[in-house]
Amino acid sequence: MLSMFVSDHHRDWDEYLQYVAFAYNTVRQDSTGYAPFYLLHGFEARMVMDVIDPNEDVPATQRLENLHQARELALWANKRAQVGQKRQYDKERYLQDFEEGQLVLIYRYRGYIGQTTKLRHLYEGPYRVVRKNSDLVYLVEYLNMDKNLRRPKEELVHVSRMKPYHIRYSSAGEHDGS
Repeated sequence: MLSMFVSDHHRDWDEYLQYVAFAYNTVRQDSTGYAPFYLLHGFEARMVMDVIDPNEDVPATQRLENLHQARELALWANKRAQVGQKRQYDKERYLQDFEEGQLVLIYRYRGYIGQTTKLRHLYEGPYRVVRKNSDLVYLVEYLNMDKNLRRPKEELVHVSRMKPYHIRYSSAGEHDGS
């Protein structure tokens, strides 16, 4: 949401933070069915244009009961949303199986200091699969150790971050690695 308001130089984000946070907290969320502000305080946030509070006549005990009921409904709605989100996530996924010794690339979601996100490679490698720890986790070994990169020689990696490494051959029959 902040990205819609900040300037091109991104140095004025703090000027908009309180407004964006208030907007987010006062809008009904699909996953819970309630605004976070309501779930925290037990009443809707007052806006400048709100002159009369429709809940003024409601006794405190009734307000607490309403809040308790809303939180219970929000928990139920959130669980239902999680099931739907998992179903959608699983629709896009497929389990891969890698063999011991197979070469793979590993997805890195963060770059290193000095790298521009848009210019860096998302996958690093090649890595060699050392062993399969479970259906979802593999122990891999980095083959091209660079002394400047501080990373362990071996690491455990989730299968969703792995993809097979294929050697490309040039027209001269030499491989250029990728």
